[in-house]
Order: sequence, then C-alpha cells, then structure tokens
Amino acid sequence: MRTFRLDRIRGARLGDERFAPPHDFDCLAFAIESFAAIPGAWLIEALLDIPLDRARLLTPPDFATLEETPDGVLLRAHDDDLAHAARFLLGLGCRFVVLSPTELLTALETLARETLQMVAASRPSASAH
Repeated sequence: MRTFRLDRIRGARLGDERFAPPHDFDCLAFAIESFAAIPGAWLIEALLDIPLDRARLLTPPDFATLEETPDGVLLRAHDDDLAHAARFLLGLGCRFVVLSPTELLTALETLARETLQMVAASRPSASAH
C-alpha cells in the first residue's frame, strides 16, 4: 500500500491488472498514518503517562502515532522544530519521559527558563508593597 502526491504524478494509463483493497481497509486511517510517518528533521519519541483514549483526543493523528505499551503510551512524531515538539508535549498536561532525541531535553529546558522569566516579570515587585 502506498500514497502518492497528485502533483508529482506525470501520467497514468489503464492496465489490465486489478487491485482489491483488504476487506477491512480504512483509506482515511491509512492516509493519516502515512502523513504522520513523513520524516521531519527529528524523530520525537516520548512515553506518556496518560490513557490511550485521552492521548488520542489531544493528539492530531496527522502529527503523531500513538501506541499503548506496558509502560505508557508511546508517542512517535516527526517534527522539524524541537521547540514546537516541546510545547506540544507540555500542552498534553501529563507526565512524560523523552526517549529521543536528547536535544528535545534542551528545548524543554529553554522553554522552562523562558516561562520562569515571564512569571518573574509578571510578579509585582517587592518594592511595590
């Protein structure tokens, strides 16, 4: 099974061969999984401490795949922007462990520092009391 970008097809011709999709084939699910697997600069893997059904509600299917494991829900996504991946993981509102890449940890640390700086800047100064 394959997906093709229509803008890259230069021609087509009708042949004698026929194809019958599997009986339980879900075209939309296959397409979404294919798009989620398109390689980006980084393969993000994180183990989420959240029920699978909740993770599915919070995770766009074209962004990541989710797999239930004995240790939690394994999220796999390809992303070109580690800061985006960091914000996405934090936005899930659950505990998680980054499995790869280790560079994602740096992006999370940067986001944490920036958040703390914004919190500090928003607090009334001690001299205002």
